[in-house]
Amino acid sequence: LAVPESDFTGFVSRQRRDTLLLSLAAISLAGLLGWALVRALIRPIEAVAAASSQLAAEGRAPALRPGLLWEVNRLSQAFSSTAEQLLGLLKQLQERQASAEEDVARRTAELRHTNSRLEEEGAMAARIQQELLVPGDHLDALAPGLRVAAQMVASRSVGGDLYDAIGLRDDFLLFCAGDVSGKGMPAALLMSICLGLLRSYAEALDSPSAIMRRINQRLADNNDDCAFTLSLIHISEPTRP
Repeated sequence: LAVPESDFTGFVSRQRRDTLLLSLAAISLAGLLGWALVRALIRPIEAVAAASSQLAAEGRAPALRPGLLWEVNRLSQAFSSTAEQLLGLLKQLQERQASAEEDVARRTAELRHTNSRLEEEGAMAARIQQELLVPGDHLDALAPGLRVAAQMVASRSVGGDLYDAIGLRDDFLLFCAGDVSGKGMPAALLMSICLGLLRSYAEALDSPSAIMRRINQRLADNNDDCAFTLSLIHISEPTRP
């Protein structure tokens, strides 16, 4: 069989061309399918990433569109469900924070009011305690020619220090200085009790020892906390000018 060379080479050239065109078409189709598949995967993932960033920055997330692939849809649905739960928790935290701020503001106002009232009561108690003590002009008037002065300054608004000067019969004077155990309001209350007992017994008893014994008996009654007072009492005749 004799085949002309031109026919043979033409057939081979046509086959080579057809094969090349088919290869190019297959490669193009594969590239197009690959690009479509990549876009179908990347777009939903990019949307999830953008929604995550928006959720972190603004506290809200947009609704995600369903994708073409089942696995990607599961990822989007899982993110949407998690975002809803997070937004619900964030709303609860904001409500609790607002409630806590209101509670703190209310308690702060109550504490300020209580502190102001305590300061007023402390100032009133300090004034009453100073009025219980003998004023300086009264001390000088007890004995002509005898200079007597005293002052009590409490470490707090009130304290337990005490002093007194009492004019007795026959021109005798009783001087007393003492310090109650403890500080603050309890010491001030015991100090006022001591002054009241001292002024009551000074007129009825003759000697400092008798006065001290009687005051000690009264302070020991119902004294479960063992509060005590250290005192010095002296009775003397005033110096004549």
